[in-house]
Amino acid sequence: MSRRLILALVAIAAIALVVGPAFAAVQNVKVSGDDEIMPLLRNQFNLQKHNRKNNETGILNFLRLRVDADLTDNVGVTVRLLNERVWGIEDNAATPATTDQANTDIALDLAYVTLKEFLYSPLTLTLGRQELHMGSEMIVGDPDMNNAVSTASGLSGIAADLSKRKSFDAMRATFDYSPLVIDAIYAKINEKTISIQNDTTLMGVDANYALKDKWNSMLEGYLYQKLIQKKAFGVSSGAQVQPNKNDTVNVIGGRVVSQPIENLGVSLEAAYQFGDRNPNTAGAVMQKRRAWAGEASTTYTFSKVRYTPTLTLAVAYFSGEPNNEATKKTYKQWDPMYENQTPGEIANALLNQTNIKLVGLATTAKFTDDISGKLAYNAYWWAKRYTTDGGAGTDTSTITTARANEVYVKNRRSFVGQELDAYLTYDYTEDVQFGLTAGAFLPGGMFTKVAGVQTNAIASQVLGSMKVAF
Repeated sequence: MSRRLILALVAIAAIALVVGPAFAAVQNVKVSGDDEIMPLLRNQFNLQKHNRKNNETGILNFLRLRVDADLTDNVGVTVRLLNERVWGIEDNAATPATTDQANTDIALDLAYVTLKEFLYSPLTLTLGRQELHMGSEMIVGDPDMNNAVSTASGLSGIAADLSKRKSFDAMRATFDYSPLVIDAIYAKINEKTISIQNDTTLMGVDANYALKDKWNSMLEGYLYQKLIQKKAFGVSSGAQVQPNKNDTVNVIGGRVVSQPIENLGVSLEAAYQFGDRNPNTAGAVMQKRRAWAGEASTTYTFSKVRYTPTLTLAVAYFSGEPNNEATKKTYKQWDPMYENQTPGEIANALLNQTNIKLVGLATTAKFTDDISGKLAYNAYWWAKRYTTDGGAGTDTSTITTARANEVYVKNRRSFVGQELDAYLTYDYTEDVQFGLTAGAFLPGGMFTKVAGVQTNAIASQVLGSMKVAF
């Protein structure tokens, strides 16, 4: 008996010698996450009166589970799982529909390694699936834009603009020379075929400098490139019917954030796009990109007034090129890139962030320590109005929108519409938060009625939420 016990102890010791080092490097493990339930009610998002085809009513659920492990020598690993779905949609058939199948899938949302003080102290490397929220996120923040989502999501084709999928497969090098911080990124957006050069990639450098002045200013400059390799477009079996060259979007820009006087914040940003555009249509020619965008906002906090209200004024411009896009030598339409901004809840779902001018006004208030509210108004115009004529001064062709299944009838006017959104937030505990959002989008004069289709109906939505963080 004692001999067997000795052998067992020796075996355990041998296993410990092998396994022990694998666990000894782990200094700390943290488990966190959140679960959010969101009732959704959307009406007339196709802007057609008495047409309920695209009304959306349901309950959304977002669950995220995150594990952070701190290892020795400034090494860390982060993993987060995500499930986003609509209650009651599940298909147990052998070959379920894409959305139904994705509805109960667990997605790998984050999976990256952090190497601090890599080679020398100012450098931190972040490698793997990670979020990239660069600056104001006018350029980089969401891999498929803020109003779209991968078909792998359970919200694909339902409420894509509400998705929480924001991660890139990327490498990020951060050089911290405080007050100067430089980020260099490389992300693989789309690996179509491993053996063929037909990928979409993102590369860029962002420099952020905090000025030590009385205005609490920050200066930011960046340069990004989105590259779609030529073989992603392809050629016909006989002769080339479209350009077979790389599509490149180069973006150079800068941002200034400052507080010139007490309680007043100001932000200015401008960016310019250049490069070569491949229209990817038969008979088209390669075009030179020449597009630009700008944003400006100012916020004043009434610190000595009851409820501590704030007032924000914002304007933005994204250049456009609505007509003859594939034949002009110069293309002036702004590419939204990987933006992650929401100036208006409904307009964000309906329109892409391009060929748009907008003016926004918002106010917030903190009614109690637990309850806060916000009211936001936004108005939209085409940066370049549509000038093609579909007869009697109208053009009945479709507009390029975030919801590809919609048909919007337009005329040659420039006013797109206006939106009003109201928000109410209640912090029930430190871990539980309730929210309510209601909004309405009123179509402008550019929408009209043709062939019995009236596309100037008011779109509305109501969102509720209960979020538990742990």
